Amino acid sequence: MTDTLFGPNSAFSIAFKIGNFPIYWYAIISIIGYFTAICIFLIVLSKRYKLSADVGFYYIFFALPMIILGARFWSCAIGDAEWKEFFNFRNGGLAVQGGVLFGVITALIYFPLMLRRPKYHVRVHDNGNVYIKRPSMWIYADAIVPTILIGQAIGRWGNFFNGEIYGAPVSSQSLAWLQTIMPGVYNHMTPAAGIDLSVGGEIYRSGQYFQPLFLYESFLNIITFTVIYGVLAEFEEMKAGTICCLYFIDYGIIRFIMESLRSPAFRFTATFILNGFLLGIGVILFIYCQWINPLF
Repeated sequence: MTDTLFGPNSAFSIAFKIGNFPIYWYAIISIIGYFTAICIFLIVLSKRYKLSADVGFYYIFFALPMIILGARFWSCAIGDAEWKEFFNFRNGGLAVQGGVLFGVITALIYFPLMLRRPKYHVRVHDNGNVYIKRPSMWIYADAIVPTILIGQAIGRWGNFFNGEIYGAPVSSQSLAWLQTIMPGVYNHMTPAAGIDLSVGGEIYRSGQYFQPLFLYESFLNIITFTVIYGVLAEFEEMKAGTICCLYFIDYGIIRFIMESLRSPAFRFTATFILNGFLLGIGVILFIYCQWINPLF
């Protein structure tokens, strides 16, 4: 029996092999998601905000290992992976909320230190006077943080190949729409013939379908990113930092929706608590940036 639809070691999850060493689709797709998000925020920094992309570029080297460690830490903390297997990343178990949290902590340390350097200061001319201004950390946050949504939208397809992030059992009829528009996904929302699936002590066999949560979250992330960057960011009334805060608000809502659709055996109380924390912090900081202490 397996606790995923296919299992991280199934043939479906393996893209190719180098000798006897398997390269998984999950790793390939996750890397594509990371680099797509990185390219977007570097372009946004230089084109929209007219700031040096160096600061954001260097942040990557500090943030990526911390994000991976944070995702692994949170996966172990909620019981999705074992602490004794902490460094066995190839065995699965990376919780995105932990990655976001550790990425934010890294940014709160990194950006204030980097932006003190004179090379990143900006000369502002006003009525013959010249002022030296240090770019606000909130501007970098607005450029970087929402792009996480794109990385997550792409990365969720890695969960599909691993047979992860599925929801409560449903009838095949309720997924008729999926069979019509994405038959390949539909066919993999049930255990393969001859394979039993154990969920919370219940045994499911081929013919039992599950909600494709990875697909729902992927689409919601794309829609949210488009609304934040394509619509709301264009409003002049939006102050520095509010675009960043919208990520935490919107993603907190998305995660609450996704967690409520999970199979009960894969609902973790700690995850609901962290989602609520991210949502609450997003709301508080949005109010602060927009009305209490607006910068621009």
